[in-house]
Amino acid sequence: MSYSLTLHKKSYLLKGITKDDSNKEKVKELGAKWNSGLGGWLFFPDKHKDGLKFAKKIGAEINVESEKKESPKKENKRESKEGVEDENEELIELREKYSKLKLKHKKLKTENKKLQDTVERLQDRVGRMGDKLGAMGESDCDEENKEENKE
Repeated sequence: MSYSLTLHKKSYLLKGITKDDSNKEKVKELGAKWNSGLGGWLFFPDKHKDGLKFAKKIGAEINVESEKKESPKKENKRESKEGVEDENEELIELREKYSKLKLKHKKLKTENKKLQDTVERLQDRVGRMGDKLGAMGESDCDEENKEENKE
């Protein structure tokens, strides 16, 4: 079986392990992820050491050296990193705004509930007062009727 370990973007790509290969389970245990588009197992940067050690153990052809070029592309990478940093700062700001809005929403819900409770209590009091006034009015009318009947 022929194995190879190469650099793909920032990850190591291990090719040559088939479905029936006994090394498949070991690669999974090491944290590699299958990429069907590339036809191999990816070891992300945090797993590079494990991937390299394993590739050496199984006798894989290893070519993981990154190309370092001093060119305008490097400046573009810096610009893109700055863009990413700007996006990260914007994301942090948005998360802070979201947290503040969420807190305001919670406070408004609490205030709304208190106001609803107050309105219900006032409506209940008005109802009871109306009942009392009605009862007072009836008794006043009864007293007036009694006085008129006496006359």
